[in-house]
Amino acid sequence: MPMTSLPNLIPVSPIAATGTNRRAELGRRLKLSSGEELVQDSWQIEHPDAIVLETLQTKNFCPGTRMSFCDLLSSSDMLICKPGYGSFVEAACSGTPVLHVARADWPEAPALIEWLQRHSLCREVSRQMLEQGRIAEELEEIWKAPHPSPIIPESARQEAERLTGKLDL
Repeated sequence: MPMTSLPNLIPVSPIAATGTNRRAELGRRLKLSSGEELVQDSWQIEHPDAIVLETLQTKNFCPGTRMSFCDLLSSSDMLICKPGYGSFVEAACSGTPVLHVARADWPEAPALIEWLQRHSLCREVSRQMLEQGRIAEELEEIWKAPHPSPIIPESARQEAERLTGKLDL
């Protein structure tokens, strides 16, 4: 984000948690067909091809094992969300394309969208299109497009090296 009024800015790469692509494991354990999708409970989608993420533990999906959100994101075909720091960066670092709805009331949205467009695959759709389920064309366009390499979140290492260089050892 442009912060020209701050004289002491230090650019760093993204800070993000990354997961492991466990798509094959998900498919096997859930016996998914190619048309089935995982969705959040809060979406309140009742469809035979939709599996609610939050039910994975209760259905003995991974007894004794917890699958993190980052693993699920890395295993996904698409993240559907509103612009947000964590969701955009974690999707770009996971190599997961993003379909997002406008967030006009959030001043950081334009900068985040511009960053995501430079580093990942994404498309914006209207809230109305999303609510009416008219997103198939946008999804197909993203899936057919060449996927850029995921961003490597190296900021912790970068900052540790910068700070170590300032120490008088």
